[in-house]
Amino acid sequence: MRTPKGCVYKGKKKRRARYEAFVLPDGTVSTRKIKRVSR
Repeated sequence: MRTPKGCVYKGKKKRRARYEAFVLPDGTVSTRKIKRVSR
């Protein structure tokens, strides 16, 4: 999954885990799965 720089992407893949992609100040894109459901 590629995310453009400076863009925060939060996606939900049906009923699977949530993917949170964020860009670090170094310009690196990191993605992690979230099992918590927060609204």
